[in-house]
Amino acid sequence: MNSFKNYISLLVTYVNMLFIMRVTEKCFKIKNFSYIYFSICFGVGALIYYLFAYLPWKKIYKILLGLILIFIASLIIYYNKQYVAKLIALNIQYILTLNDSIFNGKITFFYQYKFIITIVIPLSSLLILKIGNELFSDFIIAFNLAIMLFYWYYGYVEIVKGYTFYFVLINTCTYSIHSYIDNLKKGISTLRPIVYILLFSIVLSAVQSFLPKDIEGKYYSEDGIINKISKSNIDQEDSYNLSSSGYNPTDKKLGGPVQLDSKEALKVASDKPYYLRGVAKDYYDGFSWKISEDSFKRVTNKNPIPVPNVVNESQKTYITIYPTKINTSTLFSPLNTMNIYKKSGGLYFNKDKVFLSSKVMKNEYRVEFYDSLYSSIDYINHTESGKYDNYLQLPPNIPKRVYDLVEEITKGSIDRKDKIKDIYNYLNTTFKYSLDVSEMPEGVEFLDHFLFTEKKGYCTYFATAATIMLRMINVPSRYVEGFNMSYDKDVNGLYIVSNKNAHAWSEILIDEDLDAWAILDATPSAFEEIERIEREEVERNKEDDSIESNKDNRQELEDGGGVIETNHKSVLRFNYKYSFVLLVLVFILRVLYIIFRKNKLIKCKKLIPLYIYTLKRLKDINIRIQPHEGEMEFVNNIEDEILKLKMREMVSQVFEEYYSPTKLDKKIENKKDYYYFIERYIKEKRGIWKYYIYRIFNK
Repeated sequence: MNSFKNYISLLVTYVNMLFIMRVTEKCFKIKNFSYIYFSICFGVGALIYYLFAYLPWKKIYKILLGLILIFIASLIIYYNKQYVAKLIALNIQYILTLNDSIFNGKITFFYQYKFIITIVIPLSSLLILKIGNELFSDFIIAFNLAIMLFYWYYGYVEIVKGYTFYFVLINTCTYSIHSYIDNLKKGISTLRPIVYILLFSIVLSAVQSFLPKDIEGKYYSEDGIINKISKSNIDQEDSYNLSSSGYNPTDKKLGGPVQLDSKEALKVASDKPYYLRGVAKDYYDGFSWKISEDSFKRVTNKNPIPVPNVVNESQKTYITIYPTKINTSTLFSPLNTMNIYKKSGGLYFNKDKVFLSSKVMKNEYRVEFYDSLYSSIDYINHTESGKYDNYLQLPPNIPKRVYDLVEEITKGSIDRKDKIKDIYNYLNTTFKYSLDVSEMPEGVEFLDHFLFTEKKGYCTYFATAATIMLRMINVPSRYVEGFNMSYDKDVNGLYIVSNKNAHAWSEILIDEDLDAWAILDATPSAFEEIERIEREEVERNKEDDSIESNKDNRQELEDGGGVIETNHKSVLRFNYKYSFVLLVLVFILRVLYIIFRKNKLIKCKKLIPLYIYTLKRLKDINIRIQPHEGEMEFVNNIEDEILKLKMREMVSQVFEEYYSPTKLDKKIENKKDYYYFIERYIKEKRGIWKYYIYRIFNK
């Protein structure tokens, strides 16, 4: 009974921990995760537990064994202290890297976790088995629930949802199996309850997958009372404007002298600089930019953030933004943002994918987006359906000479994409970037003044000119303000974004069907910055490929497999490694089984199970009872006198036990004697090597 319970407990614990590791792999984006290595670590912990729990030794001997093992481990560490010190330092660096990667949702690698797994998994399996077998049988269920809640709380909601079916199924099965074992202890051996419970667990798990996991409440509706009240709570008064960085407020007046400062605004944890969008405007009146309509809606499960299908999943990435000395409710984000994770407050977005919080942001927030900073304009899909007419709006006060200039610039091009490049090249090469500009004359249209009078300017000049001139060739465009990150970093590796990085640029529609937009920054200094980003991006991609290859090689070397080559022999060597690991695991489990079976036979109140086991063992050396023989007749026909004497004694006690069950011998000394006698006898007949080989690999 105890042996059966131990086997089941071991299997159930392994399956549950395997499930948690699978969820962890998905949450932390662990590449090249080795479940074989995890299984070995689990087996080590289980072996230690069962050896100490079921060895027929006195407690003092187990303590001494534990101390000896600790002493041996200490000696090994001492004589390899330099290697151990380097290993610890390396893994501290891994942990620091993991902390940043996990927080920012980046890919991590198995080799970074290997040292942690080597320590944590054996200790966890030992602890779970001890508590589960000795104190609280359903401890593994509580453990799984705690881990899943932890991942849910820290933002891995979609992954947890995806594994809810398996979570319910595994934990319901675990509970039913533990209940069945408890019933066996009470003498209830029927399998009917456990069959019912298992069927119920499957049905329950299947049904829950169809149920909504995000309940909005009975008063929710797209335009209902709650949503209307929520809209009124949005903090638009503190939304971002270039005026907070020293520029003139572009919703009131474009152009004129500015006085910028270098005060820090944000810090960003990112792999590279991005354009951080703060506000997008679509209505131009000749003097300023405004938003034509207030279309902000709260992000809910029924009203998610729409994301264009213009990039593949490999471009999905994260950045983390830390507001430092900026006071705004705007949530800055790159183009093609798909979600924003923050600690508190409502999240709102409008038709231009600008994001606001219900209150001024003081804490960091993480932005999930598709990295398509340099979306190609070689493919333009405009159906002219009227859906984007507000991005083609032009005021009546623009002088005719501006239209004539655009026609002159683009006359040599037929395709719309070539005309876009013509306008970009004209603005970028003809005019100079400068903060030293004159005051805007009253009543003068801004674009005309820039192109024909001022002929120099800063970002708002170029962004306005590009947006309006693109509209003149029928390309939907919008004016955007925010920050263009530089390469400045602090001591912790965070990008520093200051007021001098405040910027304005254009975004052009490249595909109406997909609502896909691309950045067009005609400001000369910004273009030089983009070229540098692109050059370094190419180099970074080469380095990333090399680093990833080295990481994979390093991981394989640490696993003991070496670099996997494409030739046949290397593939075979790789497979042999894992085959060997599997054989070692099977060997360990077999040894555990032999130990459990021995303890079960010796500790059993009855001698009959040991007698049946003895007959099976003797059968392995061709000493077997014939169908026509009785028990004593079989014994009397044994040729070896010593074996005959021992078997006669055992059979006599079996008869007495069978016919007089009230006189059971509760002592285990005789059983030990019989057990070890038979094993010694078989060892002498077979020889040591054959004995152990048959003992381990035979039934």
